Amino acid sequence: MSQTAVLLLAAGGSQRMGSPKQLLKYQGNELIRLAVEALLDCEKINLITVLGAHFEEISPSIQNYPTQILRNPNWQAGLSSSIRLGLDWILQNLPETQQILITLADQPLIKSTHYQQILQKATEFPEKIVAAHYLEQPGVPVLFPQKYFGLLQQLKGDQGAGKVIRQMENELVWVEIPEAATDWDSPADIQI
Repeated sequence: MSQTAVLLLAAGGSQRMGSPKQLLKYQGNELIRLAVEALLDCEKINLITVLGAHFEEISPSIQNYPTQILRNPNWQAGLSSSIRLGLDWILQNLPETQQILITLADQPLIKSTHYQQILQKATEFPEKIVAAHYLEQPGVPVLFPQKYFGLLQQLKGDQGAGKVIRQMENELVWVEIPEAATDWDSPADIQI
């Protein structure tokens, strides 16, 4: 079994977008599928996808992929609820997990090579948090070794992995991924 779990967060309501951004298309493919396919190109991972809002619309897009789909009934409580839900599932069902990569479904320029760079950096620095670096700061995708799982479980509200990254700045290494700066939150963002 793999010691790396990937938590793909895609539970948001896309209020600013006005429609489920997970289903928006980039280069002919839905954002949620692009993310799942890029992650599944990485070897030796267990992929867990957390959906919430628009579950019935989004889940058919990825139901035939080898990803565990979790439904977050409390998605409106913010990003932290999806992280905690996914982490709880991982700890219960994949106890051998040594590290978790957290990523989002709305970064269309992220490719499997970017995820592989983060995973490779984690083999070089197994005790460090490995984050993408863009716009002069670290962010997601980000990989956490097991010793940080407790901090992730303490997140509240709309706090995401960024809070832990900021708290543990001295425990951080990063990979330059300028493509991670492109995320689709509103119609104005879709200019690719």
